[in-house]
Amino acid sequence: QQLADAVASNKIVQLDGASSLLEGAGGNSVLEETEMGSVPSTEPGEEAADAQPDEIKDALARQASYYESQAQLGQLAEDLSETIEAMKVDDSVVIEVVEQGVRVRFQDQAKKPLFASGSRELSGYFVKILRSLGPVFSKINNRVMISGHSDATPLNNAFYSNWELSTERAISARHVLVQNGMPSERV
Repeated sequence: QQLADAVASNKIVQLDGASSLLEGAGGNSVLEETEMGSVPSTEPGEEAADAQPDEIKDALARQASYYESQAQLGQLAEDLSETIEAMKVDDSVVIEVVEQGVRVRFQDQAKKPLFASGSRELSGYFVKILRSLGPVFSKINNRVMISGHSDATPLNNAFYSNWELSTERAISARHVLVQNGMPSERV
């Protein structure tokens, strides 16, 4: 009963009015598994009154999944892509299957930068994306590698280069993800 209550009170990731939550290995999202009326509420204090015990057991079985085969990685990439589309940030995020696993690549847009030029400080837009993805990544047991990048503009500092800036950007993104549910030991 405690596990069922924990699943029933789980919140859906929400950004700009769209909701999505990546569930595990079956590749099914909560929205695919349940009708809209039985999806857990995004409002604090509200219960998911219509959730069925079998649906709760299925969701619990899919949580915290490990993706290994190419088919599983392909399904994970598809699920992540659907989540990104639902968040309406697919112009800033690219999901692809690569040799090492699934790559989630964030890219600047002219009016939606991820960082200020020459800065490690994340934009509010990028923080919203990462805050929404932290709980999603918490459901994935695979190891995560975070790398940062910068443009080719040289920094005017003999002791601080684009290498340090790239590293600090990766660390900043990691902090936001971990603060929002992604286990730090997986990075």
